[in-house]
Amino acid sequence: MFDIIFVLIGTFVGAGFASGKEIFNFFTIFNLYSFVSIFVFSLLLFFLIFKCINIKKNNNLNSYSDFLLYLEKKYKYFNSKFFLFIINIFLASSFYIMIIALAALFNYQFNIEKYIVVFISIFICFNIFYNKNIDFIYIINRILMPILILFMLLLCYFNINIDNIFSVSLITNNYSILYAITIGLIYFSYNSLLLIPIVFDLKINYNKSNISFKISFIYSLIIFILIFFINLLLLCFYSSIYNIELPILYICNNSLKIFLYFYFFIVLSAIFTTMISSGYTFVNNFKEKNYTLKLLIFLLFSFIFCFFSFSNLINFFYPIFGIIGFIQIFLILFNRY
Repeated sequence: MFDIIFVLIGTFVGAGFASGKEIFNFFTIFNLYSFVSIFVFSLLLFFLIFKCINIKKNNNLNSYSDFLLYLEKKYKYFNSKFFLFIINIFLASSFYIMIIALAALFNYQFNIEKYIVVFISIFICFNIFYNKNIDFIYIINRILMPILILFMLLLCYFNINIDNIFSVSLITNNYSILYAITIGLIYFSYNSLLLIPIVFDLKINYNKSNISFKISFIYSLIIFILIFFINLLLLCFYSSIYNIELPILYICNNSLKIFLYFYFFIVLSAIFTTMISSGYTFVNNFKEKNYTLKLLIFLLFSFIFCFFSFSNLINFFYPIFGIIGFIQIFLILFNRY
């Protein structure tokens, strides 16, 4: 069961989450309202995973493509091919965001030019995608996720200052609690586009009692705890990290050095695994004819994104795909199996 939970956490924890930028942009900026939004987000996450597993179980679905065909049969207006096309665009975008996140990480910490990091990333990805073997990613996630959870909680424990949080809470903004929840919902919807396919592709042992509830509850609880404490941490450094690309890296640089070394390794691994997973899932749809040429074009396209910052890519792509994801969420949450 925990293998499944760690795979789902690994899917959720990408560059944006591990860097703290996602949490800051979608929750922390709303000050104390952020905690209400985090609670709503986690609650919906629980219901979504719970419903997905039950739909998968009751309809004997073994893959995400099976699920899309199931929706097409059930809803006449749903087109599985069109939605799969949208998912593929999302996967490609996710891959490019991860590459730029990797470039931003090395640029911030070692002042290495983005183009150099992107070139090396393309070289590594080409060799992995060409050989079509990413089994090592799942092994890394099983090892990495428990370490990441422990690290994040320790980082928060040693750096959260309640006085700083109270001082930030006095800062007024023009956001309403309804707007804060709405932005949180967009973040939830965006992440669902990657989570849902993984859930339907997982092999789950249904013989264990209440397996749907256990997986959903433990997973959503871990995510809630992580986001809650990271949000507290970011609130403590609010004024210092407002325009920082990688907020948690900044905090680590101003904390114990051991946190900096651990964080760099963890965030590097999180970005790398998400980059490989999303990229491989996308290129796996290529037909064998001219596969090498298509793969090269897809990878070389990464250089175009060097003109954009990591935070700008998050602010652009997340809302767009977040809105699209609501269609799938609606069909799942209101599905009667």
